[in-house]
Amino acid sequence: MKKQKKQIKCPLKPSSRRIVITPADGERKLKSGIIVPQLDRNEMPQGKVVAIGGKVSQHEDISIGDIVVYSKTAGYQKIVNGQEYIIIHDIDYISTIL
Repeated sequence: MKKQKKQIKCPLKPSSRRIVITPADGERKLKSGIIVPQLDRNEMPQGKVVAIGGKVSQHEDISIGDIVVYSKTAGYQKIVNGQEYIIIHDIDYISTIL
């Protein structure tokens, strides 16, 4: 069963089979409070889904608010009001982080 789509404020409305993501910052914070920058270039990018186009495949179990992993070479970057967004095609979506 497909999850109910939640509303998150996003200034972009993706067309048909596109997904809009706010990318993760790439830094990790250890329990001790130390911030470790992302140094591993082989790590797949991840981010939070903020908008989904109307024709995203019914087989994709993806909802607004999900944290997802997507292809490193996927999408287009767009900065709106100082916030970075990545717009990807639904076939570049790899996995949801549970």
